[in-house]
Amino acid sequence: NKNKPLSGVDAASTIDRSLHFQPYGSQGLFRLSQKVFTMNSPDTRATFTCPEFLNMERAIIDEFVDCTTECHTEVEACVRALNQHGGPEYIHRMFRSMHSLKGNCQMVGLTPFKELMHRVEEIFAQLRAQPDQYFQELGDFLLMATDQIVDLLYELLKDGHADETRRAL
Repeated sequence: NKNKPLSGVDAASTIDRSLHFQPYGSQGLFRLSQKVFTMNSPDTRATFTCPEFLNMERAIIDEFVDCTTECHTEVEACVRALNQHGGPEYIHRMFRSMHSLKGNCQMVGLTPFKELMHRVEEIFAQLRAQPDQYFQELGDFLLMATDQIVDLLYELLKDGHADETRRAL
C-alpha cells in the first residue's frame, strides 16, 4: 500500500523522533506535540547529501565531529543538571554550545543542516529568555534534537547521504 503507516520497531522510532517543541500562547509557554509519518515503502526514502562537506580534508571533518560530540556532551550534562537542581547557567551553557555548533556547521559547508540547526537554536534561545519555563520533558526533547543532529552527521559520513525525513523533523 502506497501510504501505509510504518509498523513495529520502525513505527515506534518514527513516533519518538517526531516529537516537536512548539511555543504557544502569548506568555511563551512550551508544549510538545507528535506527528506520525508514513512512507511509500521501506525501501524508498528521501535522502540528502553535502559534497562540499564530504570532500573536505579528513582532519577538518574529524575536528568538526569532535566539536559536535563536545556540544552533545555539554547539552547532556546541562539537561542532567537542570533536571536535578535547575539553574539558568545551564540553559545559558546549552545555548552557547548549540550556537557554536550552528556556526561550525556553516563554516564547514553543512548547508543541509542550516534550517535544522536554526530551529533547534531558536528553541534554546526561547528557553534562555524564559528559563523558568524549563521542564524535564523539554530537556528530553532537547537531548533528542541533539541526538538527531549527531545521528544525521554520522549517517552522512558513513553513507555519503542521510535521511531527509529525519532532517526535516
